[in-house]
Amino acid sequence: MRRKKRKSGKIIFGILIIAALAVSAFVAYEYLLKPKTEDQPVESTTTPTVLNPEPNTPTNDGRGSEDPEVITGKEPVIQYDGDDPNKSNDLTGAITYAGATANNIIIRVNIDQYVDGGTCVLKILNGGSVVYQTTANLIADVSTSTCDGFNLPRSVVDSGNFALSIELSSGGKTGVINGGIDL
Repeated sequence: MRRKKRKSGKIIFGILIIAALAVSAFVAYEYLLKPKTEDQPVESTTTPTVLNPEPNTPTNDGRGSEDPEVITGKEPVIQYDGDDPNKSNDLTGAITYAGATANNIIIRVNIDQYVDGGTCVLKILNGGSVVYQTTANLIADVSTSTCDGFNLPRSVVDSGNFALSIELSSGGKTGVINGGIDL
């Protein structure tokens, strides 16, 4: 009988050692080897403090503060100097690309104003005379507009240096963008 007691004591001791090793391995994995997760931002339940509000002036109309400087404490970013181009009576812009491949003449235009619809008339001039003319739609972009793009066959004009004139028209507003291309 003594032998059985010794054997069962060894078995119990072995089971305890295995359990201790398993717990140690789990703790080591959790704290040392497991990849760390990024802390998630906690949603704030407080309302922003308004700096120097005028008395009896609402600061929030349900859409957020009208003045970003009040909440962030930073000056707002000025996107462009001068007058708002959308309030101008003229359409203005620039030729952003004018080039050619072996088979095509490619011309791209950016218009400073946001307009929805209209026309762009491209004239290719040589010595003041129109050698080629085509029309494209004026389309709205995110905050500006553009001509739908001029992709012309290379065969419409010979090689040389040409002037470009793009006449813009939309909703009673007009404008002309001038440039050049060397083919």
